[in-house]
Amino acid sequence: MSVTVKVIPASCGLLDGQSEAQGNGATVGEVLSSLAARDRVTDPNGKIRRHLNISINDAGDIRFSAGLDTRVADDDTITIRSALAGG
Repeated sequence: MSVTVKVIPASCGLLDGQSEAQGNGATVGEVLSSLAARDRVTDPNGKIRRHLNISINDAGDIRFSAGLDTRVADDDTITIRSALAGG
């Protein structure tokens, strides 16, 4: 199953300098692993890094559903954004 992964330009290091890539897998974690990006978005405990927000089809942060075990479907788009703070 082919899934698109997008990142903002400032986070292209997550995808080896690309802003978009195609990955394969049944879950977000599997797709990120297929792109060698899973270790880049997780901390040493395997949790999504606090400064990153990951969504599927812009439907909200997967941290509030099944996290990296969130299921994906063919042609879904996973978007990885850096959380912004300040004021």
